[in-house]
Amino acid sequence: MRQNSELIHAKRESQSHHLSGTRRNSVLSAESVRRTFLWCAVISYGILVIWFLFFMLAQSWIYLRHSRWFHMSVEQFDRLHYAGMAIYTIGVLLFNLVPFIVLYIVDRNISG
Repeated sequence: MRQNSELIHAKRESQSHHLSGTRRNSVLSAESVRRTFLWCAVISYGILVIWFLFFMLAQSWIYLRHSRWFHMSVEQFDRLHYAGMAIYTIGVLLFNLVPFIVLYIVDRNISG
């Protein structure tokens, strides 16, 4: 029984040592988090541009494909895409650009 508890204790120590080493190596700097938010925003706006271009250039083809599953008029379809693009844009602003700007301001105030 004592050997069992010693093995469990030794295993826990090695796991905690391993985890503490992992935590130390995975700490992100403010600069790397800021760059991550910037790249997320760039990629998200790229997706938005592709969505917009695809919608503008192939609107009737997209409508034909979707009208098989959903019964809606062309006007409703256009409103739906417009609203989707607006919500997506607001999401990119709130979850990518705002944190990027905040980190930029905070880092600038700390540095300067």
